Amino acid sequence: MSYGDIAKAISKKHGGAKVSARAVGGAVGWNPIGIIIPCHRVIGADNGLTGYGGGLGNKISLLAHEGSDLFDVRLSAPKDRKDEIDGVFVRRCIQAVNRAAALHGLGRARCEENDGTTILLDALTDGWGEFAAPFIFDECSDDDAKLLLESFIDFRSLYQYDLAVQLSRLLARRGALVRARMGRILAKTDWSSYGSNGLLLSYLASRKGSDPLICRLLDTVGEDNRDGLFLACWYSSGKKVQKCLKRKFESWIESDDSWGGSTGEGWWLGAFLSKWTKEQTFSYEELQLLTQWYIEHQLPTP
Repeated sequence: MSYGDIAKAISKKHGGAKVSARAVGGAVGWNPIGIIIPCHRVIGADNGLTGYGGGLGNKISLLAHEGSDLFDVRLSAPKDRKDEIDGVFVRRCIQAVNRAAALHGLGRARCEENDGTTILLDALTDGWGEFAAPFIFDECSDDDAKLLLESFIDFRSLYQYDLAVQLSRLLARRGALVRARMGRILAKTDWSSYGSNGLLLSYLASRKGSDPLICRLLDTVGEDNRDGLFLACWYSSGKKVQKCLKRKFESWIESDDSWGGSTGEGWWLGAFLSKWTKEQTFSYEELQLLTQWYIEHQLPTP
């Protein structure tokens, strides 16, 4: 089954309340007893293997052992992503995060191991990692920025989501530090099934000539997986990108009146409405349809 299949089954069981595929992915990622609770059987919507705490090689072996037909199953993770993480490297990442957090008076990050998986927990201040919070990596050195971005590319499971969003913002601003790595990943990844790892798409904001690719990916990347793409749009100075995103918002709300509520994408619409109004990207008349829809649905204020 895919994450989406499980989300639909939960929704049906609970009377139709919409459930996010990303929420299912988060729950599966915290599975405390792998194999017994067989999370290795969860795959992408297109039959792509989307990751496994025990390593993709073990996931393939388990599925094959259970008699699964793997003919159509494919790897959707970049092939240059590393599987082994060194303890010294983790400590260097923690130190880099804490140096950045200290500049903003935030608590220290800490590290935890869960079933052999190392996770760097958020600094101990509620809500510090939200997109609306200060961008904590703005003043970090190039050495720290490159270290954190390399670890983000290789070991995204090292970071909890709020911290991952902060690193995605760093990638949008200083992605030139890892241009070669990101170039290879962009060239060989099918983003239609790449899930929350799509945070890497924020890199496009720092890459020259990316506007056409950003616009194409708005048609490719699925709902609930566009956070990185939205960040690329946020930091892009191209008017073409803003027009394209505005049209996509309009088409999404017109095709599905419940769009964006459970996935958080409605919050992004509100954020962009604020941004476009403040920067006078579009006139009030041009934003009227989106603004009216946003107010009627009483979504949280960005």
